[in-house]
Amino acid sequence: MTESLGRALVLHLLRAHSNLGEARSVPAGRYPASRVHRVVEEMRGSLDQDLPLSRLAASIGLSPSQFVRAFRDATGLPPHRYLRGLRIERARALLEQTDLPVIEVALRCGFGQPGHFATVFREVNGLSLRAWRQLNRA
Repeated sequence: MTESLGRALVLHLLRAHSNLGEARSVPAGRYPASRVHRVVEEMRGSLDQDLPLSRLAASIGLSPSQFVRAFRDATGLPPHRYLRGLRIERARALLEQTDLPVIEVALRCGFGQPGHFATVFREVNGLSLRAWRQLNRA
């Protein structure tokens, strides 16, 4: 009986006063959305650069998997899809407001391959780059 009481006391003390059993991750739903929105601003300012998930996650102190959950909770979209939307939005503005060649628009929006840019643009907008530019300049 003394041994059982001793074990119970040790377990109680460990649970009450130890941080060994605590989860080290922050649940995404409880993570401050303001910090995720800081990443959104970083994305907006760096559309022409490669933005690896690990870099974005590290900028707010999360692992990539925690970051994806927190980002989705805050914005409703996974980070790569949100970034793609920002890039396409910027591309539409450049196509409408400038005479830049398509390859230059692609590079300024973070698309390394013009063919990939054209495919994604058509997928999102339902029109080719040329058709979209002509329609929105008239």
